[in-house]
Amino acid sequence: MGGEPAARGVHREAPEPESPDLPASAAPGRSELMLDPQLKRLKLDKYRQLLKVAFGHTPPFAFCDTAGQALWTSDGPPDQGIGAILAALPDADAPWLTQANGSLRQQLDNGDLLLFERLDTRAELAWLAVLITAAQAEPELPPVSTEALRSLAACIKDEYHLNYELNCLSRELEQRNEELNLVYRLDELPRSQDDLPAGLRTLLGQVTTYVGADVATLVLLDRPAPIHAVNPESEVPDLDLLLTELRSNVFRFISSSKQTLILNHGDEPARRYLMPHMPYKFLASPILDGQEVQGVLVLVRRPDALDFLASDRNLAEVIADHVGVTLRNQDALETVRKFGDQLAGVLIEAVEAKDPYTAGHSERVQRVSVHIGRALGLVRSDLEDLFWGSMLHDIGKIGIPDVILTKPGSLTGDEFTFIQTHAQQSYEILRHVEHLRPAALEAIRYHHEHFDGKGYPAKLAGTKIPLHARIIAVADTYDAMTSSCSYRPTTSHEAAIKEITRVAGTQLDPDIVRAFSSACRTDLALRDYLWSQDPPPSG
Repeated sequence: MGGEPAARGVHREAPEPESPDLPASAAPGRSELMLDPQLKRLKLDKYRQLLKVAFGHTPPFAFCDTAGQALWTSDGPPDQGIGAILAALPDADAPWLTQANGSLRQQLDNGDLLLFERLDTRAELAWLAVLITAAQAEPELPPVSTEALRSLAACIKDEYHLNYELNCLSRELEQRNEELNLVYRLDELPRSQDDLPAGLRTLLGQVTTYVGADVATLVLLDRPAPIHAVNPESEVPDLDLLLTELRSNVFRFISSSKQTLILNHGDEPARRYLMPHMPYKFLASPILDGQEVQGVLVLVRRPDALDFLASDRNLAEVIADHVGVTLRNQDALETVRKFGDQLAGVLIEAVEAKDPYTAGHSERVQRVSVHIGRALGLVRSDLEDLFWGSMLHDIGKIGIPDVILTKPGSLTGDEFTFIQTHAQQSYEILRHVEHLRPAALEAIRYHHEHFDGKGYPAKLAGTKIPLHARIIAVADTYDAMTSSCSYRPTTSHEAAIKEITRVAGTQLDPDIVRAFSSACRTDLALRDYLWSQDPPPSG
């Protein structure tokens, strides 16, 4: 059977359908076609009632494909009843007859009559077939039945097309939602320069799955090697060579044109310059910073894969734009962070300039504190808070008079009370700095609290003292004893450890003291650093 149920008998060319074309597709198996959402949404009970009105009873009917085979039948599975009759029809020499009204029919050997009404021969749902038994068949259909059958077919066709359009809209909305989710993930990319490549690699992996690419690559101007991800269902045996070609030829080409490029076929002009011996299909979109190309997003497919389409191009350009924004934001953040680091360094130098004996104290306390934090298993964000809390813990001393800071003898009671204010002053100076999280600020404020509650400024005790402050207290005490001072001699590493152990449980947290003592033995980097400040005795 062909566009109409095929026959060599008398037949009549039916007019072309007036409805818009539906995409042609190969006819899948009947079980797959029964899952066709447009077909499933048809209001079949309504059509049963209309047939009953037209013929006085409800005859078996079926929806057929372009070959005249049943997609759905009203009297059971498509391979039974009217479906089996349709499947048994000969491909040729069938005695097709055409009534004057244009409806097709075929008289079966047992006297039954099959009526066919065109739905859309260019779509999967091509024909409506109705079975009239021999007992109910008439030589000529009444005009009312003929007109009802034609109207019924028109209703089915219109509803099917409407369902098709609704299904297309639903799929398009779903696709746009997936695209938006993909774009939203760009906002979740890490802002740290160290974490960003891993975040981009994860994003590229999601892109390969979504667009059906074998490889997704970011070639960035300031990175020697591309960031890439391979689709988990793909194998790319010459991946290293491919990445090299993308890093050189493709990047130069896109940097020059500043335009998105799609190459699907081997005979396209640009292919002579771009991977002429590697017939991959690829889509390359520039990542722009103004008029300068910051990088290139490249999607790669095997030669036997589907072509890249305009929709792929649009999505790639959106992703490239968002990656560009992320990279520029990262650059801006790095600039701000560097400025913050430099400003912190200036403040520390200003404090240390007031008291030459404390030169390098903040950096030493910071390094020892972070080593203790690692020994305690702190996560990265906690280590960052510990870094800044320990580095800036004495900033408040900038408000202490030089005569008190550098006094060679013992302090008077008033002088000691005045110098105790530096912890709170450090907090007051820094609390408006947005970059410093609460944990860092609390560490700065409470690093002179004692474990037994006799410290300052709030006389906190035990674990009510923030963890970061307890860590800095150990590092600060150690450095104070092992560094030069105007009012006492330097203490050796061994003597300092002994003294710190002695005050564990009163001045210092015993758990942190144990962690520090253990790290001094097992943390080679810490040990090397401490020995560089205070070499161990020879012999």
